[in-house]
Amino acid sequence: MVSAVTADPRSPTFEPNGSLGTVTGMPDQRSAEQTALASCQSKHGSTCKIQLSYRNQCAAMVVGGKIFNVNPGNTVEEAAKKGMSMCSTAANDCHVYYSACSLPQRIQ
Repeated sequence: MVSAVTADPRSPTFEPNGSLGTVTGMPDQRSAEQTALASCQSKHGSTCKIQLSYRNQCAAMVVGGKIFNVNPGNTVEEAAKKGMSMCSTAANDCHVYYSACSLPQRIQ
């Protein structure tokens, strides 16, 4: 299954009313990205961009000040650690805003 994270980089904040679109468990990358973009746009995002599409891994969005980043990882903890490291060089109030995993689907 494929998951995706989109965000409007011009949104002044990503909490709690920022323009963030996410989706998990989609059958392919195209449908994951389209669904996440539609979710972002439905929250008044005018310049929503795909930040990450991922399969068989996890992702974390870290926000701080007026910056954000989205990183993949084998676990949520690994993705969050990458994001916190990047954010802390530019902001003091960094925290994980969103995280999820797109786990492998078992086919019989």
